[in-house]
Amino acid sequence: MYLPIKVPKIAKILLSLSTVNLSVGKKLAASYLLILLLMSGLVAVSWYGMNRIQQETDRIVSELIPLQTASSNILNDLLQEQTGVRGYLASDEERFLQNYKLGKERIQKNLQIMESFTNEHPELKELVKEAKEKSGKIESHFEEEIALLKAGSLAEARYKIGEEKNLFDSFWATDDKLKKVINELTGNAQARAERTQAIALSILILVGFAALFCTVAVAWLLSRSISRPVKTVSAVLQKVADGDLAVEEVKVRNKDEIGLLVTSLNKMVTDLRNIVSLIGDSSMQVAASSDELTAIAEQTSKATEQMASATQQVAAGAKEQLDSVNETVAAINQLSTGIQQVSSHSEDVSKHAVQAASVTEKGVSSIQSVVYQMNQINETVLETALIISQLGDHSQKIGKMVSAITAIASQTNLLALNAAIEAARAGESGRGFAVVADEVRKLSEESAEAAKQITQLIGVIQNDIDKAIAAMKESTSMVADGLSKTRQTHEAFQLFRETVAGVADKAQEMTSAIDQMTAGTQQIAGAIEVVRKAAEEGASASEQNSAASQEQLATMQEISTSAQSLSLLAEDMQRLLGRFKVS
Repeated sequence: MYLPIKVPKIAKILLSLSTVNLSVGKKLAASYLLILLLMSGLVAVSWYGMNRIQQETDRIVSELIPLQTASSNILNDLLQEQTGVRGYLASDEERFLQNYKLGKERIQKNLQIMESFTNEHPELKELVKEAKEKSGKIESHFEEEIALLKAGSLAEARYKIGEEKNLFDSFWATDDKLKKVINELTGNAQARAERTQAIALSILILVGFAALFCTVAVAWLLSRSISRPVKTVSAVLQKVADGDLAVEEVKVRNKDEIGLLVTSLNKMVTDLRNIVSLIGDSSMQVAASSDELTAIAEQTSKATEQMASATQQVAAGAKEQLDSVNETVAAINQLSTGIQQVSSHSEDVSKHAVQAASVTEKGVSSIQSVVYQMNQINETVLETALIISQLGDHSQKIGKMVSAITAIASQTNLLALNAAIEAARAGESGRGFAVVADEVRKLSEESAEAAKQITQLIGVIQNDIDKAIAAMKESTSMVADGLSKTRQTHEAFQLFRETVAGVADKAQEMTSAIDQMTAGTQQIAGAIEVVRKAAEEGASASEQNSAASQEQLATMQEISTSAQSLSLLAEDMQRLLGRFKVS
């Protein structure tokens, strides 16, 4: 008997289960199938050992004890024949011959019993044949005595009684040889039973420890392969929920749902970091453009004021007014250039806002997928706890089987005790039977002790199964905590999506404001054209030129107001992005 799988090989298989490209459910199924196989092997070894011991015990009971009994009975029957013949010689009454006839019949039956076992035990064949011949000689001697008495030769018949001693001594010598061989066969059977018991117990202990090792290893490896990545993911999700996008990439060796979850998380964080950086750059460009637009508006306002002053002093000279108009034209050109830049940046902001909204939607979808996967993991862990609980039930059933074995051993011990009592009653002729009964009692006690050791081993296994159940409960708590963190991240993404939508709205408002500034610039250009013509026409158009200057001043105030609104929009965007840390 040997184990088909060695313990180091089992440990290597269990270690590979934590990194193999299988789903969590399949890993759990494979691990507990292995444990069930080992438990089945434990039961098989127990059954095999008890079956072998039972076979040896049955052999003693069904072969050796009948041989011992038959050998003793032949001697007792010969003595019974002798008693009957002597009673007949002493009283000349036929009724004493009844014991002789009964003894003769029983001797034939016992000889047949012994001869039936000579094929299984060839060493008995010659001794049984010798016992048959010598018992036949004794019976022939009794027949001669009976015949002499019936013929009226009582004295001669009584004389032949003296010859019986030699015949019985010869038979006793053969009977002693038979008992010696039978005792040797009994001892050999007992030795084989003891060897079988020792081998079965050793293998049972080895398989039991292998099953114990596998149970603890499976619980530890699976708990570790689930809880460690979940803790890491929960920590990263908490940082992302707090706005920290400068987290390092999470690396795990899992190739199951946990691995897919970590891959999705890394991609999501990278996309978010890129989006926030892009929006930050765009908001800075918007702020710079708004500052530049404000400066241009101030310059234009100053130019307009100068133009108004020149209009009031038109009498001082048309040349000075024309120079002011030229300066105003230059300022308007700068303003137009600035507005074009702001318009370009506004389009970029709007485009990035749309991209941010799209990526945010993808992020929300990924988080929803993460929530679903966490729910699946939670269900799988619960199923694992149920399987381990079922293992506990199986071990209890094995305990009941061992209790049954213990009961059988107790009954065997009781039968051996009864047999010893009967042998004691039989006296000297039952001494060999008493030895056999004592050996049977020892075997039953050893069987009971082995069953007790099995019960203790099953108790240890049950205790470790309880530990595995506690570990699975802790894993369930960790999965629930990871699920809660994932939901918090989902809520943070919902808030971020709303924020991006707000940025898109602000970008749209900024585009509308720039359109207004473009219209105002066109109005200013028209007004400057009027001023230029008025300056060329001379002092007669001074009043008309003054009105145009006032109109230009009002337009520049509108431009200044729009620039301030754009600056406030950029500040709002920077404040929103300040929640996120990207480096």
